Amino acid sequence: FISVNEKYPVIYMTDGQNLFNPGATSHGCWNVAESVRSMQKNTGKSAIIVGIDDSTSNRDSELTPNIGKVVDVSSVDRGVFKNGTGKYYSDFLVKKVMPYIEKKYNVYTDPEHTAIAGSSSGGIESFYIGMEHPEKFGTIGALSPAFGLFSDKTWVKYLKSKNLKSKPFVYIYNGDADDLEKY
Repeated sequence: FISVNEKYPVIYMTDGQNLFNPGATSHGCWNVAESVRSMQKNTGKSAIIVGIDDSTSNRDSELTPNIGKVVDVSSVDRGVFKNGTGKYYSDFLVKKVMPYIEKKYNVYTDPEHTAIAGSSSGGIESFYIGMEHPEKFGTIGALSPAFGLFSDKTWVKYLKSKNLKSKPFVYIYNGDADDLEKY
């Protein structure tokens, strides 16, 4: 239930196809609706979740930032990642999706009340989007991000290039289910 008299924080989430319906993909479900209901019950607070579906064959490219050369360290087919178009995805979110949500819903527009989150390829892209737009996102959730697509040297160079006047809170959770998550 959304009240027109209440202002809401927003959580933008990549891989929207994985957020609500356990049968929608073979990769499982985040059960976001249940998590929001639990948050509401335990805190009395609400949030608007914006899930951006990316279940096309271009997913891996669209959710890969082009920050340097993709490394080849595993049996994973890195070819689909090599020409990452994550900048276009980031621009789409910031220039199209966010203004639409801000126009249609009574939401906060400051970084303190705006988060970006995703897992795997969505995790690396969420991290990238948050780093590219710290003036928009106060919190980044990078869950099992595919950081292993790039070398440590590439990451250091990229992060040093960021002049973060405002620093987002970054939550990173990494497993070791595949070679992309082990870094």
